[in-house]
Amino acid sequence: MNAGTDRRRHAREDEERVRAVCGRVRPGHEARVLNLSAGGALIETERRLVPGGVADLQIDAGALQHATRVRVVRSHVSRVRADGILFRAAVAFERALPWLPDLPNPADAANTGRTGLPQG
Repeated sequence: MNAGTDRRRHAREDEERVRAVCGRVRPGHEARVLNLSAGGALIETERRLVPGGVADLQIDAGALQHATRVRVVRSHVSRVRADGILFRAAVAFERALPWLPDLPNPADAANTGRTGLPQG
């Protein structure tokens, strides 16, 4: 297989497009959504998610909400901060995300003040 081949089943929306999207891994751990597709997401959270494991994820973009069980495809430490560790995980949705084309305008998202996890 060519190393440059994209094996994704669904097109991804990048961080700019998903700026207004917030995530939460139950029971109440915030997750910053880095990119998103109808079938999965790349998230960053303070909670370690183990590859092959499952979790419940709620995605919220204002009036657009989606809750589903996810399978953790891969996970690694993304940042070590003075106040803790951030983990980055690719997750596959059990139930496809139906409203992806209806995401809010990124310019409007800048005004919401909702950014997920701290950037620093």
